[in-house]
Amino acid sequence: DEPSVQAPVKLECSDEPSVQAPVKLECSDVPVPDISEPAPNPLVLDTNDGESIEGEIAFTNEGRADLAFTVTEQLGWLQILSGGAGRLAAGGRATVRLSATCESAGVRSGTITIASDDPDEAEKPVAVELTCVPVAPSILAFAPSAAVIDLGSSATLSWEVSGSAPMTLTLSPRSIDVSGQQSWEATPATTTEYTLTAKNAAGQVSTKTTIEVRIPDIGAPAPATLSLAAYTGESATAQVSFDNQGDGPLAFTVSGAGWLSATPGSGTVAAGASHTLAVVATCGGSPATRQADLTIASNDPDEPSVAVPVSLECTYAPAPDIGTPTPESISMIAIIGQTATATLSFQNEGNLPLDYSVSDGAAWLTVEPPTSGSLAPAASATLSLSGTCGMTVTTLSTTLSIATNDPDEANVGVPVSLTCRPVPVPDIGAPYPSSIQVGAAPGDSTTAQVHFPNDGEADLSFEVSPGASWMVAAPGSGTVAPAGWQAIDLTLTCPTSGGLHNSQVTIGSNDPDEPQLSVPVQLDCTSTLDLRFERAYLAQATQNPEGTVSLIAGLPAVARAFVVANETGTTGVVVRIHALRNGSRLGTQDLTGPWNVPLSAPDDAQANSFNGMLPVDWIAPGLEVYFEIDPGQQHHETNERNNRFPETGMLVVDVKTVPDWPVTLVPVVYNSVTGDVSAANAHDWLQRTRSYEPVVGYSVEVHAPFAYVVGPTSPSLDASNGAGWEALLYALQGLRAADGSPRHYIGVVHPGYGGGIAGMGFLRQPVAVVWDGSGRTDALAHEVGHNWGREHAPCGGVGYSDPGFPSAPEYSGGSIGVWGWDRFSNTYKSPASHTDFMGYCDPVWTSDYTYQGILNYRVARPYVVETAPAEPVLLVRGVVGESGTRLDSAFHLLAPPSPPEKGEWRVEGFDAEGRLLLAQQFAAARVAHRAESHFSFSLPLAEEQAANLHRIIVRDAEGRVVAERKASSGDAAAEPEIEEVAHGLKVAWGHGAWSSVLVRDASTGQVVAIADNAPVVIGAPSRTIELLLSDGVRTRRRLVHR
Repeated sequence: DEPSVQAPVKLECSDEPSVQAPVKLECSDVPVPDISEPAPNPLVLDTNDGESIEGEIAFTNEGRADLAFTVTEQLGWLQILSGGAGRLAAGGRATVRLSATCESAGVRSGTITIASDDPDEAEKPVAVELTCVPVAPSILAFAPSAAVIDLGSSATLSWEVSGSAPMTLTLSPRSIDVSGQQSWEATPATTTEYTLTAKNAAGQVSTKTTIEVRIPDIGAPAPATLSLAAYTGESATAQVSFDNQGDGPLAFTVSGAGWLSATPGSGTVAAGASHTLAVVATCGGSPATRQADLTIASNDPDEPSVAVPVSLECTYAPAPDIGTPTPESISMIAIIGQTATATLSFQNEGNLPLDYSVSDGAAWLTVEPPTSGSLAPAASATLSLSGTCGMTVTTLSTTLSIATNDPDEANVGVPVSLTCRPVPVPDIGAPYPSSIQVGAAPGDSTTAQVHFPNDGEADLSFEVSPGASWMVAAPGSGTVAPAGWQAIDLTLTCPTSGGLHNSQVTIGSNDPDEPQLSVPVQLDCTSTLDLRFERAYLAQATQNPEGTVSLIAGLPAVARAFVVANETGTTGVVVRIHALRNGSRLGTQDLTGPWNVPLSAPDDAQANSFNGMLPVDWIAPGLEVYFEIDPGQQHHETNERNNRFPETGMLVVDVKTVPDWPVTLVPVVYNSVTGDVSAANAHDWLQRTRSYEPVVGYSVEVHAPFAYVVGPTSPSLDASNGAGWEALLYALQGLRAADGSPRHYIGVVHPGYGGGIAGMGFLRQPVAVVWDGSGRTDALAHEVGHNWGREHAPCGGVGYSDPGFPSAPEYSGGSIGVWGWDRFSNTYKSPASHTDFMGYCDPVWTSDYTYQGILNYRVARPYVVETAPAEPVLLVRGVVGESGTRLDSAFHLLAPPSPPEKGEWRVEGFDAEGRLLLAQQFAAARVAHRAESHFSFSLPLAEEQAANLHRIIVRDAEGRVVAERKASSGDAAAEPEIEEVAHGLKVAWGHGAWSSVLVRDASTGQVVAIADNAPVVIGAPSRTIELLLSDGVRTRRRLVHR
């Protein structure tokens, strides 16, 4: 490579003149290595997926110096086996051995690099291509860890597969994707055949295996019932046995009442074996009969719970027991210097002999023997007591002591008093009436009465002396006991000459202060007048002529008396009502009526009656009244006996006490419009209901606005189709149960139309909904009537009317049948123009039939006045109809329990292993004049139980499963979508496991929406709302801060 070469040259001269000689100059470079092209290049390999293949690459050193080389690769599937580095002499040849591994089907390519010290080519790349042929799947092994398991146990399904990736593995019967796994924990409820399917691009293969499940079967407990007895404070024991008739272990737990228990409380019974429970029933401190069920819950899938009714009769242990003395205190009265007597009895109510000893402790008191003795069980002793007064007016007192061997009452004291009074005298009271004016035609007779009391303390002897020959008195003499009354019947006969006659009747008596009283008597022998009662009664809202409609304590009532005369022109007649309670006088009141007394009263129009509103405090249980015409004897009549109603005795008025009415009005948000109800107009909404339905005390609250969400199961509100109204009513039923409220819930909605359906309500359940349009307060009263048990009245084309509605002509067409009274306006309602408010006609009032029916219902079913404390509960909701039973999403929340009425349906909840977590009988509420019934209630369920809840079912009366919800297998971590919109917040959850949401105002705890399978827009009443997301069974709680 050098440009010039210098070398010595030697020339030897000869004889020749010139010499030519060849010169050869060889120039060679410095010896270096020279790598040849590797062969083959590219290196092409192919084999089956999952296998390996080897190959070689060769190259030579074509240089004159040694060649140092190193082979490198960065491919995970290629490995250098040998010849990866070395030194190759000039002219030498090197071979590199490689191994390629197929990890999945397909073609892979890459490059390896031969680095050397060849000055011209430091690196030689060699391309490598590997073709992996896919291998069809093969299941090498598939078996459970245990081929036979007990119910509730698990077995691990394990497998070994081969074949090319990607490969999917599916485990049936539930088509579970187990790709990438080598096992699965199976907990079958029955004997199950499992199929493992392996599939890749080259093919598919399946194989099966079976896990046999041994099922327990609990036999009927023996005995089927227990009747036990024990003394108070002690326990009775018994045994209950049951066997396992299945082929798997029976796991059981036992529960009872607080006084009833069994041991062991839980356990396991082997197949074919039996088990005996030791039952303990404990009496409290008082005699009573206790009844409860001893419940055996088990893992028997067909009969998860069996009950053994247990009754426990608790009586006192053997001991003497002195009963309460009769009387408990003794009050004697005697005249000074005389003796009063009394008796005292007591009984041995125990079951051992009672020893007793009596001491009086006072000189004025004597107790006749026996003053001591022994009483056999159930025997009685009667003591004779004598109290002797001295000559001083005074009251003496002491305590009679009865000492006994009663372990609980060693000494019983009976207070005894003796009132020493002066010598008693009679005292004649003022006669009533104080004067008598009667009339009759000449030659005819009439009658009258005069009454007087004995207000003294001794018998009153009397003699009656008529002052004229035309007057006869009976009885003419007699005796009136202290505090008694005497009536004297007078027969007065007009002389044929007629005229006006005046006299007196004289009553002589042994009253030392008033030995003689006189009553003026005037007999008008020119009069032909006769006033009489046709009928009389008391009314509130309504009353029939017979007066059989009950009154309500605490409300004013109107007294109505229908008085007629036998001749025209009778004016200025006074009609008076006398009121008593349990025999004690309350007072009197004069009624106002027509100035001219009518000759007849064909109906109960106001013009035909004497009326008066009675004081509210008169209207209470024990009320008795009678009516009187002309109490001042201003009109001379031919017959005074018919001036009283009733003619004898008292008109006993049935007065009932009605519980308060707690109302919650719910503004419903529909199509972004809120129903027109607020604290300002809440009382106005109830005015008509209070006018003609039996309501006294009430309270009204306004709930937070509640959103009605239109969705797959909640249609829009329609004027003629009630499906949407029924769905809204159902939502309000769920709201009441979620709030855990005992109050009467009434929703108010603006439906967006002006005529059509105006409301809907449940029969005999306090939930209703009404529109806020025209006639809304009557619509509310109508739906509340349904809530209080009333069907439709036959008016206005109702779809279904009450078969018990009166069929008499006066009730035709749904008429109210009898006259009504509005206490707020003091006006009267005619049956000729008013129909029963439970129909579809106008104007409306209440019939006596509907009013009494609601009154009876309200008295029998009072509202719970106190809300229970909040605790973890499960809200259960559903619909029962002609198309079947639907179980909607359940929610687990913190609220007061709202248990259902018991009925023919049953709800049960289980964990994933089939263990029973809850069970409850319930009744569904029917919607008035609709085919479907609905249920919404909440049951206590602890957090741990709720976390394990996997399945909820509903059974019908025959025990068949008619509805079911299971926990979702969807993404439980999926978040709801929350968006600020014009009217508040929009909540959607169209992905993941969740199907329903319940929304609460976190600051007040009030529910503001329940939505199923549809987004909901809420007004977001506070800055924090609580979302309860349900997958049908499980609930997830999330707080949203605005």
